[in-house]
Amino acid sequence: MNSSKNIVEDTRYFKGNLGMLDLEVFRNRINPLEVDGDINLESLTDGKNINLPQIVKGNLYLNSLKTAKGLRLPKYVGGRLDLRSIDTTEGLILPYEIGENIDMRELKEINGLRLPKKIGGNLGLLSLLSADGSIFPESIGGILGLGSLRTIEGLNLPEELGEVLFVSKLPKSALKQLLEKYPKYQGKVKQ
Repeated sequence: MNSSKNIVEDTRYFKGNLGMLDLEVFRNRINPLEVDGDINLESLTDGKNINLPQIVKGNLYLNSLKTAKGLRLPKYVGGRLDLRSIDTTEGLILPYEIGENIDMRELKEINGLRLPKKIGGNLGLLSLLSADGSIFPESIGGILGLGSLRTIEGLNLPEELGEVLFVSKLPKSALKQLLEKYPKYQGKVKQ
């Protein structure tokens, strides 16, 4: 397994950025790898047989990925995780922790999806219609974007929210229920 950066199967640590030219480094990889930098796979649409490093200390860009089926994501991403085009949770196992933002703006349903335990920045689920059965993070340091949410049924939000909760399409009656259920969100909800 060779790449332009001389990363082989036995390489455990790499300092620097990786991109599409280094894709073979991750294909069918068995041994763990830690990357101290960014991984930019913006044009990757299919993650089949791609085993990303367990630790990515920088950003992970998977902007064009439609499905995570067959893709192994890291356990930790220190920066941003961009999954903006993913439209299904099938096969999606998210990292345990994300240091900054996670963008999953095309997901309409996240039934049963376990979101990262901790997100240091924003969580963008802008197309989400229902959160029924999802497991939200214990902590979100920034903005929680649920702009398309229309019901709070099955919604289990973190007790602490860093900044603002956006729920622009949530009916007033549901908003009232949300604030009764989460009184700490008073003053942090924007419509």
